Amino acid sequence: MESRSGDRGVISGLLAAGIGTPFLLHAIDAERAGQPNPKIATEAQSREILQAIQAWRSGRPPAPAASSDNHFWKRTSVVLLDARAMLGGRGIGNVYANPSCGSVVLDERIMGTNQDAESRLPVLPKKLRQELILANRIPGHVADPRLPGIVYAPVRTVRDIFRARPDGWHRFDEAFPNARSYYQTSRAVLTDDGQHALVYVAEGNFPSCGNGSLYYLMSVGGHWSVSVTETLWGGSDRIF
Repeated sequence: MESRSGDRGVISGLLAAGIGTPFLLHAIDAERAGQPNPKIATEAQSREILQAIQAWRSGRPPAPAASSDNHFWKRTSVVLLDARAMLGGRGIGNVYANPSCGSVVLDERIMGTNQDAESRLPVLPKKLRQELILANRIPGHVADPRLPGIVYAPVRTVRDIFRARPDGWHRFDEAFPNARSYYQTSRAVLTDDGQHALVYVAEGNFPSCGNGSLYYLMSVGGHWSVSVTETLWGGSDRIF
């Protein structure tokens, strides 16, 4: 009876996060075998996590402008895309803005398959990193968080803007006059006790290839705060 009760808990949590049947079956098998089994943040938790990331980023100094006329960094809003970032599939990064960017494999960066990454990533629990990948193998929709400084937009809108290279950023500027960049986020996963969360955020910004980072957050008194960040790619990299 305990196993069935646990199965019901897994099913309820994943259904609440909008995850389909194949993932449900995998989750139940993983639960029974004691393997990595993603505990996915609810929509309300995801909103709070995004809010914490925005608060953390607003406290950082702006990145140096590549040229004197780079007005994007003076802005405070960002565009949030309505489609989840998939880990292992092709992500948006800044691929539409700069076709000359290089390529990296996200799974390898997240799991630290090279010596440099292995020396930096252990602070982020390996099991949680595995669960982040498992939770983001399939597409997903991002709900509008309705947060200050967040402009919610369909991913197809941004894709269409950057198909008109090389003036994509000029068109982005016209469409979103108060935004400095755009975000695509993964599903956030939680530790078993629900006190820590891990999420991947890809950002496209002018004029570089953007960046992609892991955010490890801690819940204190019911409020999330960023504890650790790890940049997986940036500058001349592109994800696929």
